Amino acid sequence: MRSVRLLTALAALAATRAAAGPSFVVERRTDDGTRETRVHHGDLTAVDSWAQESLLLRQVSDGRRLLQAVLRDGRLSQCEMLRDAESLERFFDDFSADFECARGANGTTGCLGVRIFRDVEDLDERQQELLQWRRLARACRRLQRGEDGGGGGGRRRRRDLFLYPGTNWCGSGSSARKLNELGAHSRADRCCREHDHCPFTIEAFQRKFHLFNYRLHTLSHCECDE
Repeated sequence: MRSVRLLTALAALAATRAAAGPSFVVERRTDDGTRETRVHHGDLTAVDSWAQESLLLRQVSDGRRLLQAVLRDGRLSQCEMLRDAESLERFFDDFSADFECARGANGTTGCLGVRIFRDVEDLDERQQELLQWRRLARACRRLQRGEDGGGGGGRRRRRDLFLYPGTNWCGSGSSARKLNELGAHSRADRCCREHDHCPFTIEAFQRKFHLFNYRLHTLSHCECDE
C-alpha cells in the first residue's frame, strides 16, 4: 500500500511539474530509426511514434490518465486508458529531458529540436492532432463498445498489445534452417518472419514505448501479426 501511495505521489508530482512548464514541440528520429513527435501544452503531454506511416503509436496524458492508441492507416485500431501511477510515472519520466530543455535547465546541450511555442495555432495540423484529447478519448470509448466495427479488439489490455508467438521465427534470432521452414503453427510462423520489419519492437532487457522488456526474447506489437 505504501509503494502504491508513493508511485501515485510521484506521478502527480511529475504531472504538476509538466503542467507548470512552457509549451514545446519536438521532432526527432531515434537511434533505431523510429520517428517521434512530442508535444506539451497546458495539461496535455503527447507523443507519436512510428517507423512507417501506416502504423503509428499515439500516447497522450492529461496528467491523471494515459491514453495509448494504435492507428493503422490513420484509423484507430486499438486503444486503452491507463490510470495507474506506475504508467504515468514512466510516461513523464521519459519526457523529463524535454521538460528540462524547455525550461532552459540544460542550456543548448542535448536540446536540439526542442521548440517553444505559445498557441496551438503555432503548430502544424499533424502536431495539433496530438492535443485532441477529447476526440481521441471518445473514439477509444466507441471502439471499446464495438461501435466502429472493432468488436472486442479495443478491450485488449496492455499485456496483449505486445505479443510473442513461440515459433521457429520468433524470439531472439531463428531456429529455422531455411526460409520456408515453418513449424506446426505455420500461420504464426509466417507472421513471425515479418517481425524483422515491425516498427514497434522491444529488444530483450530494453525499455521503449514506456515499457520494459524483462524477457529473453524480443517483443513485437500484435499489429505486426495482422
